[in-house]
Amino acid sequence: MTRIAAIILAAGESRRMGSPKLVIEFAGQTLLARAISNAQGFADEILVVVGAYAELYRREASQYNITVIDNANWHAGMGATLKTGIAALADDIDAAILMLPDQPFVPVGHFQALLAMQPYSNLVFSRYDDGNLGVPALVRRRHFQDALKLPDQSGAKALIKDTDHVSTVTLKASFARDIDTPQDVQAWLMSSDYE
Repeated sequence: MTRIAAIILAAGESRRMGSPKLVIEFAGQTLLARAISNAQGFADEILVVVGAYAELYRREASQYNITVIDNANWHAGMGATLKTGIAALADDIDAAILMLPDQPFVPVGHFQALLAMQPYSNLVFSRYDDGNLGVPALVRRRHFQDALKLPDQSGAKALIKDTDHVSTVTLKASFARDIDTPQDVQAWLMSSDYE
């Protein structure tokens, strides 16, 4: 049986927000809690990688039966956080879905669609309306060691090699948008897209 992990990348400093954004609450859930709740719908193991606000986010995640990992090198870049999560995966994990907790509009069905592609590809990315590839993304075990060698500033797209068959699942712009600024928060609180 295939075992799936969710790696929630929650180490950033929320520079544009000016405060720790993952504890911002809407409809009774913080951004971090929303991501964990989504991951519970598909993952056998959930890892939250924290950094800049490690103590605060660890406390927020403590109500769930998940693993929280500290990335002391969080300031080095997204690649450092990604590597911290991959390194902490259990040996029996076959694939990991990488998630950003500041993307609260991603529907649960999108994660299921990523998982549905894993028999055909070792890498499955979300394809945004502009054609760019990004997260949420699925990485199969074949690429775990490659991920550990990524530069600290690189994201999962750096795993793509010429020999790879990479699958994509379209993620509409309204679902892909993230919460980065106080203006984004206001738009989120007034949004009818929130599920």
